[in-house]
Amino acid sequence: MLLVMDDYETKREATTNHTLREAYDKMLPTLSYLFTRLARNWQEIDPEDKDAIAKLDGCDSFPDWALPLKLKYIDEEKGYKLELLKSLITLVGRTGIEPATNGLKVRCSTT
Repeated sequence: MLLVMDDYETKREATTNHTLREAYDKMLPTLSYLFTRLARNWQEIDPEDKDAIAKLDGCDSFPDWALPLKLKYIDEEKGYKLELLKSLITLVGRTGIEPATNGLKVRCSTT
């Protein structure tokens, strides 16, 4: 993971393309966060499951032999809720209408 970060940071420093440099500036913090979460999540996996989970990287689809791992580690309800939340945030950003308990509330615009 550190090699990937180092590679992108080196490419960022080497480029003279302003647009590309800005893209690296936006991407590097996100990439760093994702690697941190990945490492933290990896630590939460039982040692006896790590080899099997590592084998999933080479699979094109979720194999039957890994279903017990899916049930053990993937909280689908939480995943659905996160996807719904992301969709709502996107919708609010596009429409300016925020959900409220007593109906719809339109955000005030200062322009």
